[in-house]
Parts: sequence; structure tokens; C-alpha cells
Amino acid sequence: MGDLLKNPAQPFVVEDFIRFSENQTAGPDNIIWRTGSGPTRRRTLATWIVSVPASGSPRLYRKTANPGEPEQICGMSVAEALSINVRDRIPLDSEFCR
Repeated sequence: MGDLLKNPAQPFVVEDFIRFSENQTAGPDNIIWRTGSGPTRRRTLATWIVSVPASGSPRLYRKTANPGEPEQICGMSVAEALSINVRDRIPLDSEFCR
């Protein structure tokens, strides 16, 4: 991670951190987004990124990868998340996830 953050040409944006979180340059067992070289190897199951813009509501980015299921990505503002009536689960097919 230190190498990824070293000497940026410009300030980082959310997309940079999403790209960092998906880094797979060191193989399936030694990377940030671990896919595991076998069923007993460790793997990454989720990424959460929160960005706080200069103005407006902070934004949430979530990517999950449950074994045997397709990856799911959800991005929304904190204001949108707080407006959902069912607080224990954010439906990934809702209009908020984009």
C-alpha cells in the first residue's frame, strides 16, 4: 500500500482508492483484493470506502464478494443511506446503489 500512495502526481480521488483496493499485482494470496489460490486461502470479502467532499454529503462505496456469488457494488451518499427505512440492510438493487 505504501508504494501505491508514494509520490502522487496530484491529489487522490475516490477512484484512486477504488483502484488501490482492487490491486492484484502480487498474486492471489499477497494482494490487497485477495482472491485466494485455493479454497482454504484467505480472500477479501468486502471493501468500504468513505469520501468526504468539500461540499455535500459524504459518499459510501461498498464492494462485496461472497464466495460462490457475483461481486456486488453499491455507492451512495450518506444522506441517501440515512433516508432508507430499513436500516439493517441496504438493498443492492435499490435506486441508491449506482
